[in-house]
Amino acid sequence: MINFKIKNIPIRKKGVLAPMQEYTHLPFRLLCKDYQVGLSYTEMVNINHIIQYKEDLSKLDLLESTEKESPVSLQLFGDLSLKKTITASHLIDDYKYFDVIDFNLGCPSLKIINSKSGSYNLKQLDKVYPILKEIISTSKKPITVKVRLGFKEDILESMVNNFEKIGVSAIAIHGRLAKENYSVPSRISRVEEIKKITSLPIIYNGDVSETNLGQINHFSGLMVGREALGNPFIFKQIDYFSKNNVLLEKDTSYDALFSFLEYVKKYPISFSKLKVSLIPFFKGKQGSARIRELLSKSKDFKEISNILKSL
Repeated sequence: MINFKIKNIPIRKKGVLAPMQEYTHLPFRLLCKDYQVGLSYTEMVNINHIIQYKEDLSKLDLLESTEKESPVSLQLFGDLSLKKTITASHLIDDYKYFDVIDFNLGCPSLKIINSKSGSYNLKQLDKVYPILKEIISTSKKPITVKVRLGFKEDILESMVNNFEKIGVSAIAIHGRLAKENYSVPSRISRVEEIKKITSLPIIYNGDVSETNLGQINHFSGLMVGREALGNPFIFKQIDYFSKNNVLLEKDTSYDALFSFLEYVKKYPISFSKLKVSLIPFFKGKQGSARIRELLSKSKDFKEISNILKSL
């Protein structure tokens, strides 16, 4: 069953793993694949780093992948200057991995905004549109964008209309403005309005959890970020709900944690990434505070293994 297509790429499950720095590395993406994710996004990759490693992209850790995890979207970010953006896009276009190239136009981090990247680009869309149009005209891979409603004000309708005109293949929309923090509820109804006026696949993002699947099931894809950390089972819940309109009971076992560790053994990540990735697996579990404390103090993989043997 094909749930939706991003140009010529079939997406067979509704759940989509959001790009998250430190978290959506290869081991976690592969784990989510086991749990029925339809499409995964990489961590954000700086356009400058793509160019820096142009002689051998396989040396850039963030570009590690396997055929097993397909389909997967590589997310690029940067100041989107014309020459560098086109060069980086063409390098990825010819790279052996990644099915989709996505441009991050929505990251609200002040550090990212101050580097004229992420949601900063929502303030200079007149510059962004022609650059993406040129890339789309020559790219073999579909080009998508991830956006918010706007920077300080809602410009979603004009944005979506323009992206559709230049040939973007899908849009992931986070239902907040860039200036709004997570205490402001994501505006699902606003994204629903836009879905009705475009033929593009709309991937909804913002506060997606098992509690609101009935409200958002009609979108082409449901992008999960924070809720997926330590909880890849959310993608099984999304898949089952999309087919049966019934919510699967949450898995409270540690099966996903131990599967994740096996992937880390096969595809090593930095120790700092490992520690931050493990902590969410204990959310809501008995004794979680003590385990998180021990993990935060651990100094190597052997220590971590000893801590987890008691589970």
